[in-house]
Amino acid sequence: MSVIIAIKDKDRVVVGCDIRMSNPNYYYDDYYTRPKAIHLSDNIIVGVAGELRILDIISCILTGYIDENISRFDIVSKLIPRLRTEIEGTPSFEDNGEMAGEIIIAAKNRIYIIKSNFDVEESRDYAVIGAGRDSAVSYLYAIREFKYCTEERIKGAIEATSKFVVSVSKEAYIGDTKGKEFTKYE
Repeated sequence: MSVIIAIKDKDRVVVGCDIRMSNPNYYYDDYYTRPKAIHLSDNIIVGVAGELRILDIISCILTGYIDENISRFDIVSKLIPRLRTEIEGTPSFEDNGEMAGEIIIAAKNRIYIIKSNFDVEESRDYAVIGAGRDSAVSYLYAIREFKYCTEERIKGAIEATSKFVVSVSKEAYIGDTKGKEFTKYE
């Protein structure tokens, strides 16, 4: 369970994620052992809410196709078929034919979401996935008139979400598609 937020900011996308990992029996906070969002290149970030095995698989697929100009068509026609093939028959592929998670792809200044049913959406301004989605979107909507920087908006959304969703930690790691590596945001 997670919250991963991607917000367009001029010619980049800023991505933030919480650090809480969970299984059916407990939660623990740990970014370095298993991050939820990673840079595949300076211009491409991938984040996964749900089965983190999906992050490994999609990273391998995209590493063979690192292109900052990746389009929705590329995702639908090239990425999704390979992803489905790779996860079918594993715990990452549920009995109802859906993926056990959602994916955000931030490429240069674009944001794509791959939903659990493999639908692909391109976001105009920002995208949020994970168990904390509704809370984080509500926070981002509520502060839309304030002049917070993008990183502060993400940190605030993650912190607010952690108060209502136990599977989200308040600690945030933030990076961007201009090559800024993920660092703890304080």
